[in-house]
Formats: sequence, C-alpha cells, structure tokens
Amino acid sequence: MTPRQFLRQVRYLLATATFVASPQDLVFGSVRHATQLPVALLQEMRFPAALVVDDGFEPHAEHPLLREQKLRVVLLTRAAADPFGEKALIGAHRDLATGSATGRGLLEIQAEALRVLSELGRADGIHLQLAVPSTPAPLQGEGVDSVVWQELPLRGWMYAEASYPAATGLVLAQVGGNVTVTWTSPPARFDRVAMKGDVVRKSGSAPTSRTDGTVLSTAATSPLTDTAPGAGTWYYGVWPQYDDDEDGTADSYADAGLTGSLVVT
Repeated sequence: MTPRQFLRQVRYLLATATFVASPQDLVFGSVRHATQLPVALLQEMRFPAALVVDDGFEPHAEHPLLREQKLRVVLLTRAAADPFGEKALIGAHRDLATGSATGRGLLEIQAEALRVLSELGRADGIHLQLAVPSTPAPLQGEGVDSVVWQELPLRGWMYAEASYPAATGLVLAQVGGNVTVTWTSPPARFDRVAMKGDVVRKSGSAPTSRTDGTVLSTAATSPLTDTAPGAGTWYYGVWPQYDDDEDGTADSYADAGLTGSLVVT
C-alpha cells in the first residue's frame, strides 16, 4: 500500500466508522484531508469532525521503497453551554434514537477512531503505531466557541508499492447444467466502493488474466451463475476491481486472480 493509498484508507475508515453500541450511528459528521487546521472553515463542518493531516514521509536509509508515513488525525467536537469543557470531553445527555453522534464526548469518539484505525495492519502491508496524543484543549479563534480538539499522531511503515488484494474462498458448484461461482471479495476499502469483479471461464488451463478466456461478466457479484457451459473441465478466474480515482469506474484490478477448476458432467 502506497502512502497515498494509506492516507485515503484512513479517511475512508473514519468516514464510515459507526459506534459499536449503536451501529446505525456514524461516529463523524465530517471527515476531510487537510494540510493544516482550517479554523475559518470549521463552521462548514458537521461535528463531531475529523481531519487527516499529512505530515510527510521519510524513506528508509537501506531500503528506498520502505517508508515511514507520518500523519495526524485531528478530532473535533462541540458542546454548547459548556464552560469547563466537560460535555465536550466526556459527553452530554443524548437521544440515541436521533441516529447521530450528537452529545458524544471526545474520549468516546477517540476510542472509536482508534478501534477502526487498528484494522490497518499486516494484511494491508502496514505497521501502524500511535504516538502520544495531545491534551484535549478548547480551540481558539473567531466563531469556534465550544469546540474542543485533540491530535492523534500516527506513524505507518509500508513499502511504497500499490497493492490490490485478491478475492478469496472460490467455490465452484454444478447445479443442473449450470455452474455457480462463489467467492469472498476483498475487505472494504476506499477504492472498492461500488466496485464488482471480472469473471472468466477457460478450458485447458487456468486463466492468467481477466481477458484470458471467455469473459462471463465485467460487473460480477458473488454468486455468479455460468449458464450451460457444457461438459468438460472448466477453469474459472475472478479479478476484483478497484477505483483509484473514486469516480465510479474500475481503474485497476487485483494483483492476482483467484482461480479454480470444476469437472462438469
């Protein structure tokens, strides 16, 4: 995973995070990438909010592709009529039926943010480490009354190579004269939103690419039915799609196809 993929995945995890105790409620109203704390623009954000700030990276002295990416996740919450900051820190009275994070305290929001960020790990090619968080403090500036903020400094070590995980768990089953192809898609990721997969059938050997054989679908979801392929040994391959530009179209595909075979009688 490249630093660019890493930063985008951090934002995706925060933007889609929900509370364990009430999974219908999003943790954050707004999540943005930023180069600094834009005090003047905070009025346009929905609280609680989070900013993902890129603090740059450092290459490893002996391994140029190994990088240490630094970033800060800035948590912001607001509570009216809160002169001591108690509501903003530990929470206030709230109605969970409203379906929002209104009334949640900064400490509760911090715990949920760290929980979802801990999902980044070896499976993503990342070693993530949390440095000492800053002390929660009121934000100073015009028009930002009752806003309390805290920084979570993070460091991630990764190889600067784009990664596109493959599907897993391919199951092929004959149902009458048809074949049902079932697989497990890669974990949720910023570039997997609304993306599907390419499925290929081939005889003689396993497909080596998403165009090596008969293309059954370029917009497949599991399970897929291959109608009447005929008797014989058939090989299938699945290539999940990735949307690098987040424009709703596939730009890249899994690094490796998931393949398997089935004898159809």
